Amino acid sequence: MGNNSLAYIHTHTKIKRAIKRNPKLIQTQGEDEIRISGMRFPVLLAHIDTFRLIRSFESIARALVFHEFSFRYQGRCQVISDIFFSPKDFKSTIFQVKSTQIIGEERKRWGTETQGDNPKIFTYQFSNLDTFGTFTVALTFYEKTVIYVIMSLLDDTTYRKVKKQLKPQIDKFLNDITI
Repeated sequence: MGNNSLAYIHTHTKIKRAIKRNPKLIQTQGEDEIRISGMRFPVLLAHIDTFRLIRSFESIARALVFHEFSFRYQGRCQVISDIFFSPKDFKSTIFQVKSTQIIGEERKRWGTETQGDNPKIFTYQFSNLDTFGTFTVALTFYEKTVIYVIMSLLDDTTYRKVKKQLKPQIDKFLNDITI
């Protein structure tokens, strides 16, 4: 994952210290280095609890909704990012990558302000509410790692109706994902 120099520094200071204090925090499998354009970059090999990580991103998005709108969001969330890849589930990986690209293109037309007091570490941006009662929060870490949290204000009954209505488009999107 390409990030800025602060991410590199944090990895080699704060994250390493946290892992030493609590080895169960992240199951590390070792360290390595990659070379890009003649430069060496150390990488930490780790097994990530994806479910826990997704819930963390959802919690951040919910907190930002409360911070910005004084509204306690309790609806559905869908987390999308190209950081979620699995050699065991290639179709899911392709779904994440393709969805990230599509939302990234849409984001250019959101017309909303990117916010955050320390943009080298974290920024966020809300999309506008669409006609289906859905909006997206873009969470950007270290200037380059983007996580999209799609949030829906629809109640369960309306959600099921809309999902049924959009089923042909959803199926086409999923079927277009090639392996």
